Amino acid sequence: MMIQPRKALLTTAALTISLAIGHAIAEDGSKTDKILLGTHIGNATIVSLAGVDTSQAVVKFQRKLDDFVEECSRNVGANEDGMVPSEKVADCTKAGLAEREMKVLTRRAVCAHSTLYTEFGNYSLINYLREEDQRVGDQTWRPVRTNWKNHRDGKIVGNCSGCNTPQLLDTYRILCPSWYREAFNGRDPY
Repeated sequence: MMIQPRKALLTTAALTISLAIGHAIAEDGSKTDKILLGTHIGNATIVSLAGVDTSQAVVKFQRKLDDFVEECSRNVGANEDGMVPSEKVADCTKAGLAEREMKVLTRRAVCAHSTLYTEFGNYSLINYLREEDQRVGDQTWRPVRTNWKNHRDGKIVGNCSGCNTPQLLDTYRILCPSWYREAFNGRDPY
């Protein structure tokens, strides 16, 4: 799978978030093999994907060994000499595998309604606002602010990691890629 360069460069903060959630988009726009569980948790491996861009889009995923290794490598951090201690990563990975069931989780979408059904709520993309481009040095970030309605409690969720916005955007990108492209038109939603 070839990695396609992003159309817009991101600010340092946005780039850091993008790298943390591990997005890779194939040249043909096809799915990645990972889905975001959380900005502090990391990714899970997609085990099946069906009905993309339809009213019955479904992705199934689970945490696998490489997901735990990535999370542990990031969370253990480097020691004084800048190296990540492999024995600490191994211990963290072993503990993660032991304490978590390897259950398969499911997220669904009704793409025409921009509605997602997740393990943390049922959300619809109700609004997005293309903001002015922001320049930082020689980089340009082309932000799009998103708002989601949680149908379980009626609350409107803005743009924050704790509100699961990155997971919603990633799920929307995977299950409804043409709707995602149409809504955000190569810009940087958050």
